[in-house]
Amino acid sequence: MGDNHYRISEAAKKLNVEDHVLRYWEEDLGMAVPRNELGHRYYTDVHIETFLRIKEMKEQGYQLKEIRRQLLQEGNRTLVPDGSEEAAMTDARALPADRLEQFQSLMIHIVAQAIEVSHERLSDEVSSRVSEKVLKEMNYQLRVREEREEERYRKLDEALRAMQKGRKLQAQKPEQGRILHMKKKKTLFGQGRRTEKGEKKKTRLADIF
Repeated sequence: MGDNHYRISEAAKKLNVEDHVLRYWEEDLGMAVPRNELGHRYYTDVHIETFLRIKEMKEQGYQLKEIRRQLLQEGNRTLVPDGSEEAAMTDARALPADRLEQFQSLMIHIVAQAIEVSHERLSDEVSSRVSEKVLKEMNYQLRVREEREEERYRKLDEALRAMQKGRKLQAQKPEQGRILHMKKKKTLFGQGRRTEKGEKKKTRLADIF
C-alpha cells in the first residue's frame, strides 16, 4: 500500500470532495505531500486513508485542531513530524507571504466555484421558466389554430349544405312546372269533353223535338 499515486483531482473524486478542500486540509493540518519531477503534488494510498479519517472526524463535528491532535496521537505518517501544534503554527508564521498567497488562491477558487454554481442554477431556472413560457405560448397558438380550422370547416360545411339545397330546389322547379302543366292540360281536356257531351246532348234533344 502507498505505491499508487493520485493527482489532486483524482483524489478529490475518490473522496467525493472538492479539490480546494484537500488543499485546505493539507495546509491546515501540516501534511507532508510529495511532488513529482515536474513539481506537481501527488497523493498515495496512505494520504487517501488519512483524508478519509479526516472526513470521518469532520462529519462527527471535530475541529481541525482536534483532528490534528488525534492523528498525531495515532502516529499518522502523513503529518509533518514537528512534535507539537505550536511548532507547526510557528512554521506557518515563518512564511506569511506564502500562506497569504495560498489563502487568497483558496478563496478565489471557492468564490469562483460559488459563482459557477449560482450561474448554473440561475441558468437552469431561467431556462425552465423560458421553456414553460414558450410551451404555454405554443399550446395557446395551437388551440387558436384548431379553433380557426374548426370554424372554417363549419362554414364550409354550411356552404356545401346550402349549395346542395339550392340545387335540389332548382331540380324540383321543372318537375313541379311539368306536373302543373299536366294538371292544367288534364283540366282543359276534361272541360272540353264535358262541353262536347253537352253539345251532343243538345243535338239529340233537338232531333227529338
